[in-house]
Amino acid sequence: MTKLTPTAEQAEILDAFEWGADLVIEAGAGTGKTSTLKLLAAASSGTGVYIAYNRSIAADAERSFPASVTCKTAHGLAYAAIGSRFKHRLNGPRVPAQRVAQILGIREPVKIGEVILAPQQLAAKAMET
Repeated sequence: MTKLTPTAEQAEILDAFEWGADLVIEAGAGTGKTSTLKLLAAASSGTGVYIAYNRSIAADAERSFPASVTCKTAHGLAYAAIGSRFKHRLNGPRVPAQRVAQILGIREPVKIGEVILAPQQLAAKAMET
């Protein structure tokens, strides 16, 4: 891992981290968020988790963060925690909205404002949620 020299802002974040303070780091695109996290990882004897937006970013981060940092996507973390128990269902056949409505006990249309939603429409919204 390349030795990073912290900016003044990063040095302040490192100081707060070393004191054990709660941290919220707000930064825009390209301002050094990942570099800051690498500095924090290097300064820590503990473990950490880096949550990436997509799989390629997670793979790149895994190559550049120390081994004490787990680099995954949010979906990857969820799958590792509980999704693997449902692997047999994740790639299974899709359940049609009409069947989901039956399973959920949605039998009648519902009026919301001026709109009337059929049971399968409500079920579809539940699945989307």
